[in-house]
Amino acid sequence: MKSMAGIYIDDIFFTFNEPKIKIEAVIKKANDFHPNIKLEANIGSCVSFLDLLINNKNGILYTSVYHKPAAEPCVVPFISDHPRHVFSNIIQAALLRALRYSTTLDIFEKERRAIRLMLLYNGLKRDIHKIYSEIFQNTIGIDFRLIVGHRNHRNTGHELVQKRPPPTMLKPIPLP
Repeated sequence: MKSMAGIYIDDIFFTFNEPKIKIEAVIKKANDFHPNIKLEANIGSCVSFLDLLINNKNGILYTSVYHKPAAEPCVVPFISDHPRHVFSNIIQAALLRALRYSTTLDIFEKERRAIRLMLLYNGLKRDIHKIYSEIFQNTIGIDFRLIVGHRNHRNTGHELVQKRPPPTMLKPIPLP
């Protein structure tokens, strides 16, 4: 695996393809170089960098949105006097972050559900599907249907009944 690195102000992320003892020696040498330099290592198969979670599963890197454990799922209250575009920008930014950081569709779907719960927790009364459609317009992502319940798809119950297998398939098969 090739090495990679990321730097943001005073946060550094990099991969290192050497034994753990070597990276610990490099960090110790950097810390001994100057009293104002204090590096802390976060070594493992799952690490966070800013708002990105990086997970190494059998040599394959998976990324997703990182949520700090101490942070509450809060945004600007939707009953505040902020201009309306602020709220759609919050949703749009969260969905775009999920899209950019998610390496698989499954990871994206989990984050999308977490975003929806956060919005409901914060009192969002509007429909997230409008903003979702605007973001993913003219992309393959628009083809994924968002089924939430009867409110969004009034014919969901009817569709499920129509897809029910014929009664002959539902009869029990006698065992020999």
